Amino acid sequence: EKLCPSSVAAWFNQRGHKVSLCRQRYSHRLEYSCKIPSLDENCDDEKFLEWLGIFSIGGDV
Repeated sequence: EKLCPSSVAAWFNQRGHKVSLCRQRYSHRLEYSCKIPSLDENCDDEKFLEWLGIFSIGGDV
């Protein structure tokens, strides 16, 4: 089942939460001394996605 983002916003708004529209934005970052996990058949997908999330917010990887 697909949910429309405006339906989700309406649900939170009806329960007293402040809701605001956010736009996607593109950012470009280069890291030159960063160990990147290899994606092979032995790769743990959850650990890779966790690494990617930490990297994307500028965390300590």
